Amino acid sequence: MVRHRDWEYRYITADDSELDASLEGKDVGGAGEVVENRFTPGLLMAGRTGILTAAGNGLNGTSRPLALVVRDEDIRHLCGRYATLRSNLSPLSAWCHLLTPATSIGVDGITLEPRYRGTEGAWSGVVVAEAMLLAQKPVVGLRFSACLATATYAIARTVALWKDMALNDVVERLDSANRLCRGKSVSQRNESRIAKIRSSLRPIWTCLVALTKGSTSWPTEHCVRPLVTGLTALAKTRMAGSANEAAMLVRPLLGEVPEARDLERLADMTPEERLRIFDVLVGVLTEADAKNSLRRNALALVAGYLATVAAGGTPSLGILERSVEQLPELTLWAYLVGGIGEKVTWTSAFDGLGRLVARELGRPLRLDEPPTCDFAFDEAVVLVDSKLKDPLVQLKVKQARLVSVALFPGVNVAIPISDATGEDTSLARRTGRGEISRQSENSGELFPLLAEALWPFIEARVSALKEQDSTSENPRSRSGGGSRRKNRRR
Repeated sequence: MVRHRDWEYRYITADDSELDASLEGKDVGGAGEVVENRFTPGLLMAGRTGILTAAGNGLNGTSRPLALVVRDEDIRHLCGRYATLRSNLSPLSAWCHLLTPATSIGVDGITLEPRYRGTEGAWSGVVVAEAMLLAQKPVVGLRFSACLATATYAIARTVALWKDMALNDVVERLDSANRLCRGKSVSQRNESRIAKIRSSLRPIWTCLVALTKGSTSWPTEHCVRPLVTGLTALAKTRMAGSANEAAMLVRPLLGEVPEARDLERLADMTPEERLRIFDVLVGVLTEADAKNSLRRNALALVAGYLATVAAGGTPSLGILERSVEQLPELTLWAYLVGGIGEKVTWTSAFDGLGRLVARELGRPLRLDEPPTCDFAFDEAVVLVDSKLKDPLVQLKVKQARLVSVALFPGVNVAIPISDATGEDTSLARRTGRGEISRQSENSGELFPLLAEALWPFIEARVSALKEQDSTSENPRSRSGGGSRRKNRRR
């Protein structure tokens, strides 16, 4: 039996009326299964919902639902029913974890620890690099929320918590969540840049997933076996404290990148020699055949590694700046390599972003604590109505700029929402940023609001002018007033 203080965890299946009672804190009976070391819900019958509850003296004798397990085909009925008939309990996912069979099968106890096998630093680096490339800003200008909005962050959390999820499923959910919440299309130029960055990220994600899972089966869509072999050797060499890390990285890659052979004696090279090889690798990469993905990725990996050590004892990522637009993969591989085999990820790397990203990547998912998201993706799909002026109205969004969406339980991504959504329609915010829509101007709805908002300032100004005019009519109120009046009479 699993207990926390005086709490007892039980798993039951319930129909709609029993679910209503449970969500109101009522005990629906003690016939449920007592959750022990592993919580693995069985198959659900149509129309029934699994409920993980906590009950006992620690909760003043009440029963509290912690997580709902819902069949994929029943999510629409469940979320739609509560939004329509029991809106005080909707959205459910804002205060109760929403699990589907795909995620509930991987639950191991009440607390789920993400498992990275020592790759937290590498994941953190790629998260920061993707955010930097998407925002087209240097690291010092990035916000933490930009990192939590990246596909790399979503994939890292998902892989560490839910090992059977496919990369494409994570990316598709993230893109769908952005479309649902933002309600506007991305410009063609931004779409092109995102597609180019995503193309560079695919082999990197594949390598990191393989390192995280310790898998021996390799996907067929990317030739990554030599890359993973080299990265694994680099990690082991660094953890052992050996100075021969460059040789261990490049040896599995020499079949594709013979230009990197000189790096086996990297420790004896001057910074000038290292920069010369870096320039050679970048030049070869620029001319490399786009169809030979293994050679291109190996070149980018070696060049990215060299960028981190070109100056000798300190990182020299500045040499990547001139290649960011044409070859974003160089930056991505460099930021990955910097974290491979590094045990310390809580320092102020990347202007402080490194420790924040690593902290969020490693945060456990506790089913006995309320969700920290605004709502879950599965519920948003049901409740978002693009035909409404405020598409997110049924999700009761109270954030002005960002919402936190759970793509899967514990995988909370930050999504910027449009200014016309939810609480961000206030006149002060819209006029203060100069984002008044032409539609509002044409409809005439804005002018009464504008007058009401500006009247306190206008009224104060009018009162001041009246007082000034009144004072000027009194000759005793101003020195020399009498002489001026006499001069005017002349």
